[in-house]
Amino acid sequence: MVTQWYACTGVEALEARCQGQAQEGSERCPVHQDSVQTAPQPDVVLVKFFTNANQSQRLEVAGIRRVAVDQEVQEEQHVAAAEAAGRNPYKYREIADAGVQIFGEKGLPGVQLSQMLDDLGNARYVVVDTHLVLKRGEKKDILAEVFVRSDLVQKRRPVPFPAQQQLSRFWESSWKFVHVWANPRGSDGYLVTALKDSVNVPEGGLIVHTVNCIRREDLEPVTSLEFRKGLWGSS
Repeated sequence: MVTQWYACTGVEALEARCQGQAQEGSERCPVHQDSVQTAPQPDVVLVKFFTNANQSQRLEVAGIRRVAVDQEVQEEQHVAAAEAAGRNPYKYREIADAGVQIFGEKGLPGVQLSQMLDDLGNARYVVVDTHLVLKRGEKKDILAEVFVRSDLVQKRRPVPFPAQQQLSRFWESSWKFVHVWANPRGSDGYLVTALKDSVNVPEGGLIVHTVNCIRREDLEPVTSLEFRKGLWGSS
């Protein structure tokens, strides 16, 4: 499947992926056509599954921990990270962001995740933590699976056995919309605290890419999300 909007693979301040649109037939915007630098792979891929109240309650009963986040502090962190990278934190929406939506405002439709999961394994990313957290700006739960480059991993938090079957359903489902964000180094929000003692954090902070999976469906998927060494793509 061909998406109409794809973020330029060039790199800007704080190792941030360019916010410009790639030109047709190219992976670069006009500014970065002749640049030899490419946006780096992330240290962390944060996969977020949007859940309903019943799903999150069952996951919590099955042993998935809940991470408390001060949303005001998190908002301030995102503003600071965006400004440090020379960006408008409210370019996309009413809550602050420092990164770029790789597939644009509409994201990808009808997505299955099996190829991405294989890609992450082949690129030596491992799951170090699984938790529930409130969605920013709302009172809705998100199930988060945290993949980290294996060379940065200190410790992995095992998934309780009763929760494993429930988690597999999220991975096996198709998703009505998926949005992928590439964020600059240091805009890691609550993760540094949540992953304390689990990850060796590089100087300057983590580069985090976020995969937001919205509205689980039992329909046949039409798009396969691919990691492509952190540049992302679809087929």
